[in-house]
Amino acid sequence: FGAGSSITGTSSNAFSISSATPNVTFNGTINQTAAASAVTISNMTGGSATFAGTITASTGAANAIDLTGNTGGTINFTGGLDLTADGGFAFSAVNGG
Repeated sequence: FGAGSSITGTSSNAFSISSATPNVTFNGTINQTAAASAVTISNMTGGSATFAGTITASTGAANAIDLTGNTGGTINFTGGLDLTADGGFAFSAVNGG
């Protein structure tokens, strides 16, 4: 995904990877203001996920970045994070996050 890409105004998780071995790079921006994660990655067993654009999130009770049960692969956030959560965690990495 190119630098001009953006994900904005979703009512559910903005970017999600589940039970996969991806090789994906998202160079665009993510702006999440709903009570859902900006990025959620769970059960990733290999590959890589790179987020090179800025991620801005104010997610209320939801975790802004939610990484759970990832036993392999590489996850990189290189574009900057501006995260707020009221009740959830701004950045959550659990069990191989």
